[in-house]
Order: sequence, then C-alpha cells, then structure tokens
Amino acid sequence: MYCKISLYLSLSLSLSLSLSLYIYIYIYIYIHIYIYIYIYIYIYRERERERRRERRRREERERERERERERERERERERERERERERERERERDFFNEN
Repeated sequence: MYCKISLYLSLSLSLSLSLSLYIYIYIYIYIHIYIYIYIYIYIYRERERERRRERRRREERERERERERERERERERERERERERERERERERDFFNEN
C-alpha cells in the first residue's frame, strides 16, 4: 500500500513538474514572440520615420532648386529688360544724333 501511494505521489509530482515545465516553456515562447514582434514593429517604425525624413529633405531640396531656378529666371528677365532699355536709349541717341 505504501508503495502504491508512493508511486501515485511520484507520478503526480512528475505530472505536476512536467505541466509546470510545459507552462514555463509556453510562457517563455510567448514572451519571446512578443519581444520579436515589438522589435519588428520598432524597426519598421524607425524605417518609416527615416523614409519620411528623407522624403521631406528631398522635397525641401527640390523646392530650393525651384526657388533658385525662379530667381535665375527673374535675373534673366531683369537682364533682358536692361538690355531692352539700353537698346531704347541707343535708338534715342541715334535719333537725336541724326537730327
């Protein structure tokens, strides 16, 4: 009888330990899964932030280039106006010189 009780206790203890071990393993696995998911999400968000920053930089550089082009166009227009004024003055001088 004592042997049977001892056997039952040892089986019970063994089952209990094995169940505990399984529970710990599952907890360990789930914790690591959550950690990996968190790391993946963090890395993904960082990459997205970096892409947005790069996109903003690119857009800003493009805007700056466009501003510079517009300034250059305006300078060219001003030069052309100045040339036209100079031509007009030359015509007037020529006209007055002929008379």
